[in-house]
Amino acid sequence: FRSRPLCGPAARSRITTKYRELTGMAAAAALTKTLQRRFVVALAPRVTSRGGSSFSALAAAAGAAACVAAHEGHRRSSCERTALRPSKGDALRPGEKLVLSADCGGTTTRLMLYRVAPNEAVVPKQPAPGALVAEEKYPNIAFKSFEDILHLFLTEDCGLPNARPSVAVLALAGVVMNNQCRFTNLDWHISGHELSSTFKIPKVELINDFVAQGYGMLTLGDDEVRRLNDAVPQPGAPIACIGAGTGLGQCFLIADSRGDYHCHPSEGAHGEFAPRGAGTDFTQIELLKHLKVKLNGWNRISVERVVSGTGICNVYEFL
Repeated sequence: FRSRPLCGPAARSRITTKYRELTGMAAAAALTKTLQRRFVVALAPRVTSRGGSSFSALAAAAGAAACVAAHEGHRRSSCERTALRPSKGDALRPGEKLVLSADCGGTTTRLMLYRVAPNEAVVPKQPAPGALVAEEKYPNIAFKSFEDILHLFLTEDCGLPNARPSVAVLALAGVVMNNQCRFTNLDWHISGHELSSTFKIPKVELINDFVAQGYGMLTLGDDEVRRLNDAVPQPGAPIACIGAGTGLGQCFLIADSRGDYHCHPSEGAHGEFAPRGAGTDFTQIELLKHLKVKLNGWNRISVERVVSGTGICNVYEFL
């Protein structure tokens, strides 16, 4: 279901009444409170306008509202358990700055707030400098926009009253251009400049989520990687980063004259799938034929059609 703006008092009353009838639970009071604060899917007008049963429509709406109510209770209890509340040790020390990090996917947004000393060195193969202050996870469907999530985190959930980060870096599941991003699988548009103005954060930088993976790879220690061959890594040499998820993410890193790496996004996953096999093994060629028929014959077949979450389904179907 999709979130809609807060429904009117009459709709809230009807949904709550029907919820009482359907469940007979004391949760109706909590549901009413949630409807006043969050969003509810108002399915009744849409369904009844097509001649459907008003009882079924209200039941569907009540069920959706119950999901929101259940999430609200879980989010609050989870916040109490996991959010790192500030203590004397967590308070900002002289010279330290607050840094906000975000991982915004199509389904979930995770926010992390750090305190960092600007003069603390960044050391390759070591965790990034800074101490975690708070971390929270939010389901995107419960919010109208990323701005609503960020406001809730900074004002209530991070544990610091009126937290004001100096820098924010947001890793987003979409193409980033001119410090703006429109999500691939979510009807959200995020502008770094607008976030900076709204939340008074001096620097807000938007990056592709796999670019963030590339920079994160630089922090991996030798005991956190598995060698695939006997090649000796060369300092300053280009680095390729590939990761299969829903799609096949790729990026590459190039060092500048000082040896500092800069990560760049890539659409290499859309390169052609090239079948291979020893001698008379035509399995991958048959897979290519299968995918061409499945995808209307004339379509080119990219590597992402084979090596990804959807690729697993394609290979399984073929086998």
